[in-house]
Amino acid sequence: MNLTRGLTIVFGIVQIAIGIWAIKLYTIDATVVDNALTIAGFAFGLLLGVFALGVLTRRRAQARR
Repeated sequence: MNLTRGLTIVFGIVQIAIGIWAIKLYTIDATVVDNALTIAGFAFGLLLGVFALGVLTRRRAQARR
């Protein structure tokens, strides 16, 4: 349970960092759609990677209490 909470916090921090980076990425020449797709590409690419990791790895048996 602690691992899950830790990973959730790390994922949240990564998403915040991507948001801050996206603000600095903004340029006058780029359209709003271009910026939105750039941000979505990083954010959802990360989410897809975590999902694929969960689907493609074997599960460990849970310890009984």
